[in-house]
Amino acid sequence: MSTEQMTCKERVQAAVKYEDIDRLPVFKGYFSPARLVDRKMNYSFFTDAEAIAEACWQAWKYFDDDGIHLLDGGFMEEEFGADSIWPENNYPMINHILVTDHEAADALKEPDPYKDSVFTAILKATEILRKKAGDEVMVCGFINGTFNYAARLMGTENMMNYLATDPELVHKVCRKVADAQVRYAKAYGEAGIELIFMPDATSAPACISPKTYGKMALPYLKEAVKGFQDAGALAMYHPCGGEYPIIDQIGQTKADIYYFSELVELDVAQKIFVDRAAVAGTVNGSRELFLGTPEIVDEHVKGIIDRLKYRTGAIIMPGCGLSPNCKYENVKAMVDATKEYGKN
Repeated sequence: MSTEQMTCKERVQAAVKYEDIDRLPVFKGYFSPARLVDRKMNYSFFTDAEAIAEACWQAWKYFDDDGIHLLDGGFMEEEFGADSIWPENNYPMINHILVTDHEAADALKEPDPYKDSVFTAILKATEILRKKAGDEVMVCGFINGTFNYAARLMGTENMMNYLATDPELVHKVCRKVADAQVRYAKAYGEAGIELIFMPDATSAPACISPKTYGKMALPYLKEAVKGFQDAGALAMYHPCGGEYPIIDQIGQTKADIYYFSELVELDVAQKIFVDRAAVAGTVNGSRELFLGTPEIVDEHVKGIIDRLKYRTGAIIMPGCGLSPNCKYENVKAMVDATKEYGKN
Protein backbone atom coordinates (compact mmCIF):
# COMPACT_ATOMS: atom_id res chain seq x y z
CA MET A 1 0.00 0.00 0.00
CA SER A 2 1.40 3.38 -1.01
CA THR A 3 1.22 5.88 1.82
CA GLU A 4 0.89 8.62 -0.80
CA GLN A 5 -2.55 7.38 -1.87
CA MET A 6 -4.19 6.38 1.39
CA THR A 7 -7.93 6.58 1.85
CA CYS A 8 -9.36 7.60 5.22
CA LYS A 9 -10.13 3.97 5.99
CA GLU A 10 -6.66 2.74 5.04
CA ARG A 11 -5.07 5.48 7.15
CA VAL A 12 -7.02 4.53 10.28
CA GLN A 13 -6.48 0.79 9.81
CA ALA A 14 -2.72 1.26 9.34
CA ALA A 15 -2.39 3.64 12.30
CA VAL A 16 -4.12 1.13 14.59
CA LYS A 17 -1.42 -1.41 13.64
CA TYR A 18 1.45 1.11 14.00
CA GLU A 19 2.19 0.78 10.29
CA ASP A 20 3.53 3.55 8.06
CA ILE A 21 0.97 6.21 7.17
CA ASP A 22 0.97 9.38 5.10
CA ARG A 23 -0.24 11.46 8.05
CA LEU A 24 -1.92 11.02 11.40
CA PRO A 25 -5.66 10.30 11.23
CA VAL A 26 -8.08 12.78 12.77
CA PHE A 27 -11.67 12.30 13.98
CA LYS A 28 -14.05 15.18 14.51
CA GLY A 29 -15.40 13.38 17.58
CA TYR A 30 -18.92 12.64 18.71
CA PHE A 31 -21.64 15.28 18.72
CA SER A 32 -24.97 15.71 16.98
CA PRO A 33 -24.68 17.25 13.51
CA ALA A 34 -28.45 17.87 13.33
CA ARG A 35 -28.09 21.58 12.63
CA LEU A 36 -26.16 20.81 9.45
CA VAL A 37 -29.49 19.65 7.97
CA ASP A 38 -31.61 22.30 9.72
CA ARG A 39 -32.99 19.92 12.32
CA LYS A 40 -33.25 20.06 16.09
CA MET A 41 -31.97 17.29 18.35
CA ASN A 42 -35.24 15.69 19.34
CA TYR A 43 -37.09 12.39 19.08
CA SER A 44 -38.23 13.18 15.57
CA PHE A 45 -34.64 13.57 14.38
CA PHE A 46 -33.27 10.57 16.27
CA THR A 47 -35.86 8.27 14.66
CA ASP A 48 -35.45 9.61 11.11
CA ALA A 49 -32.84 7.37 9.43
CA GLU A 50 -32.59 9.45 6.27
CA ALA A 51 -32.04 12.66 8.25
CA ILE A 52 -29.44 11.01 10.50
CA ALA A 53 -27.57 9.62 7.49
CA GLU A 54 -27.63 12.93 5.66
CA ALA A 55 -26.49 14.88 8.74
CA CYS A 56 -23.60 12.47 9.39
CA TRP A 57 -22.63 12.53 5.72
CA GLN A 58 -22.68 16.32 5.59
CA ALA A 59 -20.61 16.46 8.80
CA TRP A 60 -17.95 14.25 7.22
CA LYS A 61 -17.92 16.33 4.05
CA TYR A 62 -17.79 19.59 6.00
CA PHE A 63 -15.06 18.67 8.47
CA ASP A 64 -13.21 16.41 6.00
CA ASP A 65 -11.89 14.12 8.72
CA ASP A 66 -11.16 10.38 8.65
CA GLY A 67 -14.40 8.88 9.93
CA ILE A 68 -18.17 9.10 9.59
CA HIS A 69 -19.50 9.16 13.14
CA LEU A 70 -23.03 8.13 14.00
CA LEU A 71 -24.96 9.37 17.01
CA ASP A 72 -25.42 7.63 20.34
CA GLY A 73 -26.25 4.04 19.43
CA GLY A 74 -29.80 3.90 20.68
CA PHE A 75 -31.14 4.93 24.06
CA MET A 76 -30.99 1.46 25.55
CA GLU A 77 -32.37 2.68 28.89
CA GLU A 78 -35.83 2.95 27.31
CA GLU A 79 -35.57 -0.63 26.12
CA PHE A 80 -34.78 -1.69 29.69
CA GLY A 81 -38.08 -0.04 30.67
CA ALA A 82 -37.00 3.46 31.69
CA ASP A 83 -39.21 6.50 31.16
CA SER A 84 -37.34 9.20 29.22
CA ILE A 85 -37.78 12.93 28.68
CA TRP A 86 -36.86 14.22 25.23
CA PRO A 87 -35.99 17.94 25.35
CA GLU A 88 -36.63 19.99 22.22
CA ASN A 89 -32.97 20.38 21.36
CA ASN A 90 -30.85 18.11 23.51
CA TYR A 91 -30.17 14.50 24.36
CA PRO A 92 -32.88 12.59 26.27
CA MET A 93 -32.82 12.16 30.05
CA ILE A 94 -34.19 9.47 32.35
CA ASN A 95 -37.32 10.70 34.12
CA HIS A 96 -37.31 8.23 37.01
CA ILE A 97 -34.70 5.88 38.49
CA LEU A 98 -35.60 2.38 37.37
CA VAL A 99 -33.58 0.11 39.70
CA THR A 100 -33.74 0.58 43.47
CA ASP A 101 -33.54 -3.05 44.62
CA HIS A 102 -32.95 -6.62 43.46
CA GLU A 103 -36.59 -7.13 42.52
CA ALA A 104 -36.43 -4.16 40.14
CA ALA A 105 -33.15 -5.41 38.70
CA ASP A 106 -34.65 -8.85 38.08
CA ALA A 107 -37.62 -7.20 36.35
CA LEU A 108 -35.50 -5.28 33.82
CA LYS A 109 -36.62 -5.91 30.27
CA GLU A 110 -34.21 -7.51 27.81
CA PRO A 111 -33.36 -4.89 25.19
CA ASP A 112 -33.83 -5.99 21.59
CA PRO A 113 -31.84 -3.79 19.16
CA TYR A 114 -34.36 -4.49 16.41
CA LYS A 115 -37.24 -3.14 18.53
CA ASP A 116 -35.38 -0.02 19.72
CA SER A 117 -36.95 2.83 17.73
CA VAL A 118 -33.81 4.97 17.87
CA PHE A 119 -31.34 2.17 17.23
CA THR A 120 -33.30 0.77 14.29
CA ALA A 121 -33.15 4.24 12.71
CA ILE A 122 -29.40 4.31 13.32
CA LEU A 123 -29.02 0.84 11.78
CA LYS A 124 -30.85 2.01 8.68
CA ALA A 125 -28.71 5.16 8.62
CA THR A 126 -25.63 2.93 8.86
CA GLU A 127 -26.68 0.99 5.79
CA ILE A 128 -27.31 4.22 3.86
CA LEU A 129 -23.90 5.59 4.86
CA ARG A 130 -22.10 2.35 4.04
CA LYS A 131 -23.38 2.56 0.47
CA LYS A 132 -22.38 6.23 0.17
CA ALA A 133 -18.94 5.77 1.76
CA GLY A 134 -17.90 2.65 -0.13
CA ASP A 135 -14.38 1.58 0.84
CA GLU A 136 -13.11 5.12 1.31
CA VAL A 137 -14.04 5.82 4.93
CA MET A 138 -15.10 3.92 8.05
CA VAL A 139 -18.61 4.31 9.44
CA CYS A 140 -18.25 4.46 13.22
CA GLY A 141 -20.93 3.61 15.76
CA PHE A 142 -21.51 4.42 19.43
CA ILE A 143 -22.53 2.19 22.34
CA ASN A 144 -22.31 3.64 25.83
CA GLY A 145 -20.16 1.99 28.49
CA THR A 146 -21.44 -0.65 30.91
CA PHE A 147 -21.19 1.53 34.01
CA ASN A 148 -22.63 4.53 32.15
CA TYR A 149 -25.79 2.60 31.31
CA ALA A 150 -26.02 1.03 34.77
CA ALA A 151 -25.69 4.44 36.44
CA ARG A 152 -28.56 5.82 34.38
CA LEU A 153 -30.76 2.92 35.39
CA MET A 154 -29.81 3.11 39.09
CA GLY A 155 -28.98 6.79 39.49
CA THR A 156 -25.28 7.66 39.66
CA GLU A 157 -25.26 8.64 43.35
CA ASN A 158 -27.25 5.55 44.30
CA MET A 159 -24.93 3.34 42.27
CA MET A 160 -21.88 4.72 44.07
CA ASN A 161 -23.53 3.81 47.37
CA TYR A 162 -24.50 0.35 46.13
CA LEU A 163 -20.88 -0.34 45.19
CA ALA A 164 -20.12 -0.20 48.92
CA THR A 165 -23.37 -1.52 50.42
CA ASP A 166 -24.76 -3.94 47.82
CA PRO A 167 -22.20 -4.72 45.11
CA GLU A 168 -24.22 -7.75 43.98
CA LEU A 169 -27.00 -5.41 42.89
CA VAL A 170 -24.53 -3.50 40.73
CA HIS A 171 -23.23 -6.79 39.30
CA LYS A 172 -26.77 -7.86 38.48
CA VAL A 173 -27.49 -4.69 36.52
CA CYS A 174 -24.09 -4.69 34.79
CA ARG A 175 -24.60 -8.31 33.73
CA LYS A 176 -27.79 -7.39 31.91
CA VAL A 177 -26.23 -4.28 30.39
CA ALA A 178 -23.15 -6.12 29.10
CA ASP A 179 -25.30 -8.79 27.48
CA ALA A 180 -27.35 -6.08 25.77
CA GLN A 181 -24.22 -4.26 24.58
CA VAL A 182 -23.06 -7.41 22.80
CA ARG A 183 -26.46 -7.85 21.13
CA TYR A 184 -26.42 -4.25 19.93
CA ALA A 185 -22.85 -4.65 18.66
CA LYS A 186 -23.84 -7.72 16.66
CA ALA A 187 -26.66 -5.75 15.03
CA TYR A 188 -24.22 -2.94 14.28
CA GLY A 189 -21.80 -5.37 12.66
CA GLU A 190 -24.52 -6.83 10.46
CA ALA A 191 -25.37 -3.30 9.28
CA GLY A 192 -21.75 -2.61 8.34
CA ILE A 193 -20.28 -0.67 11.28
CA GLU A 194 -16.47 -0.93 11.29
CA LEU A 195 -15.59 0.84 14.56
CA ILE A 196 -17.59 1.08 17.79
CA PHE A 197 -16.85 3.84 20.29
CA MET A 198 -17.56 3.08 23.97
CA PRO A 199 -17.24 5.85 26.60
CA ASP A 200 -17.52 4.85 30.26
CA ALA A 201 -16.97 7.88 32.47
CA THR A 202 -18.85 6.39 35.43
CA SER A 203 -16.13 3.78 35.92
CA ALA A 204 -13.33 6.36 35.65
CA PRO A 205 -11.10 7.36 38.60
CA ALA A 206 -13.20 10.53 38.93
CA CYS A 207 -15.99 8.26 40.24
CA ILE A 208 -14.48 5.05 41.64
CA SER A 209 -11.15 3.76 42.92
CA PRO A 210 -8.77 1.76 40.73
CA LYS A 211 -9.42 -1.27 42.95
CA THR A 212 -13.17 -1.00 42.46
CA TYR A 213 -12.63 -0.47 38.73
CA GLY A 214 -10.66 -3.72 38.45
CA LYS A 215 -13.17 -5.71 40.46
CA MET A 216 -16.50 -4.25 39.36
CA ALA A 217 -16.15 -2.58 35.96
CA LEU A 218 -13.24 -4.17 34.10
CA PRO A 219 -14.76 -7.65 33.64
CA TYR A 220 -17.83 -6.21 31.88
CA LEU A 221 -15.79 -3.78 29.77
CA LYS A 222 -13.67 -6.70 28.58
CA GLU A 223 -16.82 -8.55 27.53
CA ALA A 224 -18.15 -5.51 25.67
CA VAL A 225 -14.87 -5.00 23.80
CA LYS A 226 -14.76 -8.66 22.77
CA GLY A 227 -18.37 -8.41 21.63
CA PHE A 228 -17.54 -5.42 19.44
CA GLN A 229 -14.59 -7.23 17.91
CA ASP A 230 -16.56 -10.44 17.39
CA ALA A 231 -19.07 -8.32 15.47
CA GLY A 232 -16.26 -7.36 13.09
CA ALA A 233 -15.63 -3.85 14.40
CA LEU A 234 -12.63 -2.11 15.89
CA ALA A 235 -13.25 -1.33 19.56
CA MET A 236 -12.43 2.18 20.76
CA TYR A 237 -12.71 2.51 24.55
CA HIS A 238 -12.84 5.90 26.28
CA PRO A 239 -12.14 5.61 30.05
CA CYS A 240 -12.81 9.38 30.39
CA GLY A 241 -11.84 11.23 33.54
CA GLY A 242 -8.34 11.35 35.00
CA GLU A 243 -7.34 8.01 33.46
CA TYR A 244 -3.75 7.75 34.75
CA PRO A 245 -4.65 5.77 37.93
CA ILE A 246 -6.15 2.95 35.81
CA ILE A 247 -3.91 3.20 32.76
CA ASP A 248 -2.17 -0.03 33.76
CA GLN A 249 -5.51 -1.87 33.89
CA ILE A 250 -7.35 -0.62 30.82
CA GLY A 251 -4.97 -2.56 28.58
CA GLN A 252 -6.66 -5.71 29.88
CA THR A 253 -9.76 -4.82 27.88
CA LYS A 254 -7.69 -5.47 24.72
CA ALA A 255 -9.42 -2.65 22.86
CA ASP A 256 -7.97 -1.65 19.50
CA ILE A 257 -7.91 2.07 20.38
CA TYR A 258 -7.73 3.79 23.76
CA TYR A 259 -9.28 7.22 23.57
CA PHE A 260 -8.11 9.60 26.31
CA SER A 261 -9.35 12.88 27.71
CA GLU A 262 -7.24 16.02 27.83
CA LEU A 263 -6.18 14.94 31.34
CA VAL A 264 -3.76 12.46 29.73
CA GLU A 265 -0.82 13.42 27.51
CA LEU A 266 -1.19 11.62 24.19
CA ASP A 267 2.56 11.08 23.83
CA VAL A 268 2.71 9.41 27.26
CA ALA A 269 -0.20 7.12 26.37
CA GLN A 270 1.44 6.27 23.05
CA LYS A 271 4.65 5.21 24.78
CA ILE A 272 2.68 2.98 27.15
CA PHE A 273 0.66 1.25 24.45
CA VAL A 274 3.12 1.31 21.53
CA ASP A 275 2.64 -1.70 19.23
CA ARG A 276 -0.21 -2.95 21.45
CA ALA A 277 -3.04 -0.51 20.74
CA ALA A 278 -3.52 2.86 19.12
CA VAL A 279 -4.24 5.90 21.26
CA ALA A 280 -6.58 8.81 20.55
CA GLY A 281 -7.54 12.23 21.93
CA THR A 282 -6.53 14.61 23.63
CA VAL A 283 -7.59 17.97 22.20
CA ASN A 284 -9.23 20.04 24.93
CA GLY A 285 -12.92 20.16 24.06
CA SER A 286 -14.01 22.74 26.62
CA ARG A 287 -11.14 25.23 26.54
CA GLU A 288 -9.69 25.26 23.02
CA LEU A 289 -12.56 23.82 20.99
CA PHE A 290 -15.49 25.44 22.79
CA LEU A 291 -14.03 28.71 24.02
CA GLY A 292 -11.00 29.16 21.77
CA THR A 293 -10.34 30.39 18.26
CA PRO A 294 -9.04 28.54 15.19
CA GLU A 295 -5.60 30.03 15.84
CA ILE A 296 -5.59 28.78 19.43
CA VAL A 297 -6.75 25.33 18.29
CA ASP A 298 -4.02 25.21 15.64
CA GLU A 299 -1.28 25.91 18.19
CA HIS A 300 -2.78 23.42 20.68
CA VAL A 301 -2.93 20.58 18.13
CA LYS A 302 0.58 21.31 16.89
CA GLY A 303 1.87 20.95 20.45
CA ILE A 304 0.16 17.56 20.88
CA ILE A 305 1.57 16.25 17.60
CA ASP A 306 5.08 17.63 18.13
CA ARG A 307 5.39 15.70 21.39
CA LEU A 308 4.53 12.33 19.82
CA LYS A 309 7.48 9.98 19.45
CA TYR A 310 5.80 8.01 16.64
CA ARG A 311 3.85 9.48 13.70
CA THR A 312 1.54 6.47 13.69
CA GLY A 313 -0.46 4.62 16.31
CA ALA A 314 -2.35 7.78 17.24
CA ILE A 315 -5.59 9.52 16.22
CA ILE A 316 -6.12 13.20 16.93
CA MET A 317 -9.62 14.03 18.21
CA PRO A 318 -11.40 15.95 20.98
CA GLY A 319 -10.60 14.66 24.47
CA CYS A 320 -14.28 13.93 25.11
CA GLY A 321 -17.72 14.45 23.58
CA LEU A 322 -18.47 17.92 22.27
CA SER A 323 -21.35 20.22 23.05
CA PRO A 324 -23.82 20.48 20.15
CA ASN A 325 -23.08 24.23 20.35
CA CYS A 326 -19.34 23.81 19.88
CA LYS A 327 -17.87 26.18 17.29
CA TYR A 328 -17.65 24.30 14.02
CA GLU A 329 -14.78 26.48 12.83
CA ASN A 330 -12.70 25.30 15.80
CA VAL A 331 -13.39 21.63 15.07
CA LYS A 332 -12.45 22.26 11.43
CA ALA A 333 -9.24 23.96 12.63
CA MET A 334 -8.37 20.79 14.60
CA VAL A 335 -8.78 18.69 11.43
CA ASP A 336 -6.77 21.12 9.31
CA ALA A 337 -3.98 21.36 11.89
CA THR A 338 -3.65 17.57 12.04
CA LYS A 339 -3.36 17.40 8.27
CA GLU A 340 -0.66 20.09 8.34
CA TYR A 341 1.44 18.99 11.31
CA GLY A 342 0.74 15.25 11.25
CA LYS A 343 2.42 14.57 7.90
CA ASN A 344 5.11 11.93 7.64
